[in-house]
Amino acid sequence: MVSLRQTAQRAFVKALLALAATLSYQVHVTRDSEPDALNTAYGQVIRKAARKRQGQAHEAAELRRTKALWDDALAGAKSVGRPPAGGGYRVCATAVLLTYQSFKDLTQWRRFVSFLEGRLAVWQVIRWCATLESCKTGRWHAHLMLQFRGVQDKSSKSFVFERIFPNASSNDYLNEGMGRRNPQQSIDRAFFYVFANKIGTVLDEANLPCVAGNYMPAWVTTVGIDTYRVQGRWPEALWKHYKLEDHMYEQYLYLARDGVQARKRNLDACKAWKEAAGEQEEIDRVVKRIRSNASLYQPFPVLPEVAAWQSLFASDMLRYPLLILIGASASGKTEFAKSLFKQPLELKVGNTHIFPAKMVEFRRGFHDALILDDVRDLDFLVQHQEKLQGKYDSRIEFATTQGGTCFFTKYLFQTPTVVTINFTTRNLTFLEENDWLSRSQNRVVVRWPPPQA
Repeated sequence: MVSLRQTAQRAFVKALLALAATLSYQVHVTRDSEPDALNTAYGQVIRKAARKRQGQAHEAAELRRTKALWDDALAGAKSVGRPPAGGGYRVCATAVLLTYQSFKDLTQWRRFVSFLEGRLAVWQVIRWCATLESCKTGRWHAHLMLQFRGVQDKSSKSFVFERIFPNASSNDYLNEGMGRRNPQQSIDRAFFYVFANKIGTVLDEANLPCVAGNYMPAWVTTVGIDTYRVQGRWPEALWKHYKLEDHMYEQYLYLARDGVQARKRNLDACKAWKEAAGEQEEIDRVVKRIRSNASLYQPFPVLPEVAAWQSLFASDMLRYPLLILIGASASGKTEFAKSLFKQPLELKVGNTHIFPAKMVEFRRGFHDALILDDVRDLDFLVQHQEKLQGKYDSRIEFATTQGGTCFFTKYLFQTPTVVTINFTTRNLTFLEENDWLSRSQNRVVVRWPPPQA
């Protein structure tokens, strides 16, 4: 009985001799020749045909086709012992994830897709998906996920495309192996990895991702393809590995329809933090630019009373006084207050009688001062006297509610606190009449700008 390998070798030798005869080139091989001799003859004939560049297109294509079938037959024949060195990766599975490096352009990508469509039957593939991606260095590579009709045992050399030898992975993606309990689920997860519009996915001329295949997520409605259900944790894992943009992850959450609310809350929290961090970076850049502009920002004078107030914090006291800066609007009070410290927490007070919610951001050891900016009513200070005294033996409670479930506490001992007010601030008489604010040991009042300025 003639084996599959013998049948493929006979067809290959027949096509090889036919093209050689057309080229008037003599090769000394038969259908019983060794594979090395056949490969050598094949290389000689193909190079001869490439140099002539005329007339033998059909014969050359037939030779390449039969050569590929012969390669598959050779790779499919099991050998005894260890595979020979240089044989490439070994594929022995019902599914495999292949990676082809060094793609040049979209034209090569289209040739790759055409190549795949012509090889699926030969490889006994029932489901496939391919994508083109760019790595951090800008080089392009293609991922190809294949699921076979049954277990295949062959070398990765069987999948060579235009002399590009693929890497074969036994894992589905993110170094996660195939699940034994439900292997198809792991295979589907690998298909989604290839399908997903990840960071680096190459777009074509129509600004669409370079993705092709016959097995796609359930929301893809293309006629003639099979689909699979996407679990919410699959795009979540890609996003956590920084392989998905936030908006793409959010879109996949809704399309997958799995655990949307919990994952969306997590996503929204991360997006808010990222936005705040980005804004803080911009603030830092603007501050640096403004403060380096001598026409806009002048160094502040050293005020003896302020320096004396700052020196108090170098030693222990039962409580420390507030620094109250009083001056006209837009006179630079806040800028002067911030210039006294490296990392103050600035709280905008205005007309509110509630302690600003931003106080929850205060971090002892990071923030070196509190600035209560633009206080419109000194009654605010009186109402929050217990907080501003910063007692040494207890944490201070903020955001107190009737139910008592939402409060937070901060330890404010020895934390300098600066208050800025203007001449229209209500209850300025408290500085002379209030039992707490009228005492010099509880506050230091400085007019701004100083008379000599």
